[in-house]
Amino acid sequence: MPSLSRPTRLSDDFTRAGLTRAPLKDVCLQGVLWDAATTWPDGWEPHIRHASRPSDDDEDTLVIASDPQRTPITASA
Repeated sequence: MPSLSRPTRLSDDFTRAGLTRAPLKDVCLQGVLWDAATTWPDGWEPHIRHASRPSDDDEDTLVIASDPQRTPITASA
């Protein structure tokens, strides 16, 4: 599984990416593609999943529709 040490907006395809140690704090994730094999830093996946929708191109791929760092997520999410 590929791993990203310094992700940027140069690549929006994070499918199968190992991001557990990636410094994502200041990275805009809106529009990023990901899938079940993508691994996120601890505690990130629920927020990523909440901000995502199915991709138009592949039912097994999700796209982050809003930036999870800038989108308020309520306690009921």
